[in-house]
Amino acid sequence: TDDAISSSSWCYTEGIGYYSSKQVLHGFLDRISKNGNLLLNISPKADGTIPQEQKDILLTMGAWLKKYGEAVYSTRAWEKYGEGSTKMGAEHGVFQAPAEGTAGDVRFTKSKDNTTLYAILLGWEKDQNEFVLKSLSSDRIDCKNLKSVELIDGEAGKYLPLNFKQNTVGLIIDLPERSFEELAYVLKLSFADNIPILDKYADLNSASHYYIVPGDNSGNLVLGSDLTLTGKRKNIANQWILESAGKGIYKIMNRENDKNVLECSVSGNDIMISNFSGTDNQFWKIENSYNGLYKISNKQFPHLILSVKTSPCRR
Repeated sequence: TDDAISSSSWCYTEGIGYYSSKQVLHGFLDRISKNGNLLLNISPKADGTIPQEQKDILLTMGAWLKKYGEAVYSTRAWEKYGEGSTKMGAEHGVFQAPAEGTAGDVRFTKSKDNTTLYAILLGWEKDQNEFVLKSLSSDRIDCKNLKSVELIDGEAGKYLPLNFKQNTVGLIIDLPERSFEELAYVLKLSFADNIPILDKYADLNSASHYYIVPGDNSGNLVLGSDLTLTGKRKNIANQWILESAGKGIYKIMNRENDKNVLECSVSGNDIMISNFSGTDNQFWKIENSYNGLYKISNKQFPHLILSVKTSPCRR
């Protein structure tokens, strides 16, 4: 995606404003973690010279990449782009200033050979002595083949080994006393072989009610109890409630009558509304996908993904 180095113009003007180096770098790191790239627009003067303020931003980014480029160059997006509450990219909104991350935000990349995972910390508080990678909790990923966790220690090729442990909260990494300040910090996680598969199950609030909305529409149309799309969002027959069976497995019940649940037919060809009997075809696994979307697959038929059309639903 494209963005400008300036906060006020895509071409040079008198009094032009600029984003901070941190804003531009964090926007770049957010993009590559999501399998994207950044086309950065600069604004030369009429004589072709680049103003010093723009040079400073570019040189700052270049200096960071010189030290931490192994987490960027020749890498690939991982199964999950990152963690943290700061909304960035499309979640932050279009035509908005790029957001700076905080000490709770991390972006992931992985090596081309799938043996190294990079966790790029977008912040590190001065007195912070540990970082918890919640995505690497023991109920989501098996880290038995994780050989080492290292901090890239302020220059390319210089590594500081770190202690770590995994539990149901996440991968808990002991941080040293922070001896230098950077726009972002890089942890290198080296595995004995391939990075294990991540279970991306969604941990949803079962106290709320939900709409089932196709990922390719604006959200005006929702799935109703007759298994067709409708714009009548306020009708509780077109709303759904969840009951968790653990690790992303849910019973999906109609809010108007919670005895009616979504079911995949025994043939695996049709989606139905049925009375709950407790069979596996009446349970669904909900997984995080991208940009706030979810993938819903049947427990008995995990290769079947819930797809919503204007006609009655089919797999």
